[in-house]
Amino acid sequence: MVKSMHSARISIALIAAGVVSVSGCSMTITNGYRFDFKGEKEARQMDIEIPATVTSLDLRNVHGDIEVLPAADGVAGLQWELTCWADTQAEATRQIERIQLVTSEEGGVFVCEVKLPTEEKEQLRGVKSNMKLRVPASLAVSIRNSHGNIVASEVACVLELHGAHGNINASRLTQPVTLENSHGDITVDDVVTATIDASHGDTLVSTVHEIVSVDSSHGHIDVRDVFGSVEVKTSHDDIMLTNVSGLVTARNSHGDITGTKLEGGRLDLDTSFGSIKVSTLANSIACKNQHGDIAIVSLSPELHEVSAKTSFSDLTLTLPIDCQPQLKTSVTFGDIESDFASSTSVGPAVELKVEHGDIRVRRMQAAEQE
Repeated sequence: MVKSMHSARISIALIAAGVVSVSGCSMTITNGYRFDFKGEKEARQMDIEIPATVTSLDLRNVHGDIEVLPAADGVAGLQWELTCWADTQAEATRQIERIQLVTSEEGGVFVCEVKLPTEEKEQLRGVKSNMKLRVPASLAVSIRNSHGNIVASEVACVLELHGAHGNINASRLTQPVTLENSHGDITVDDVVTATIDASHGDTLVSTVHEIVSVDSSHGHIDVRDVFGSVEVKTSHDDIMLTNVSGLVTARNSHGDITGTKLEGGRLDLDTSFGSIKVSTLANSIACKNQHGDIAIVSLSPELHEVSAKTSFSDLTLTLPIDCQPQLKTSVTFGDIESDFASSTSVGPAVELKVEHGDIRVRRMQAAEQE
């Protein structure tokens, strides 16, 4: 066991593994390092003690995977496994001694950061820095990983997970989790609340008990089984929403929005150069599109309002069989077809507008409504 101190520099030298020849791996070039993971390798492992007095942990890793698990005995601990590749055994041994885990403690925050050597980068042909972190519920944890995966499961503490080049997987968490990733997928399952910021990767969220928010730049979003509200945003890919009990807001730029079993009071969807296709129990529906179809199936017996607009495409609205809508439709260079003979003054307010396309208002058949 190695006890960490303020600004301590921990040089690993505990358990040495055998030497193995590695070949056939692809090269990665990052931060001036050219890793092909060939040659000879040296591997070592050590345990890092996390002071019991700290309330927050800031863990920063490079070129490796991180696993976060609950601490069975309530005591935080970090296991570090490091492997280095070089042309010779002697060089691999020399390089592994130069890699440091720098730690510091201030104001209840314990920081652990892996530092690679900045000189003689060409001698280092690969690094794998894997970590297994065990945390109690009382410790707030922030993790940053530059090139590797992050997996967190069955943890009862507040988590912030930040990735750059790798996937993030979070499951069975009883406290809010914040996830950020640049180039990799994010998967979340069975959590209380999730706040997600993604750039170039897909996001899959399932079983959220309260609120989920996803802000993605260029990735597919799939959200399922949410008992609270959902707010999602992406571009250049599709959004899929299934079985949401709360309010739904979805924004897209160049992709489809598809929703089924959307049961919240309000539905607000906006995209362009894609389609909108939803089936919902929402009492208030707003859909806006450009250059894409809109198809809305309203199942709500207490529908209050529908507002939908698109251009250069068609709009289809299906209303409950006993609905008496206050219809207001506008079409430019298109046709209007409605199953409702006339507008009323007592039913939900329905405003539909299309440019260069058709409007179709359907009355739901009895078999469809069952």
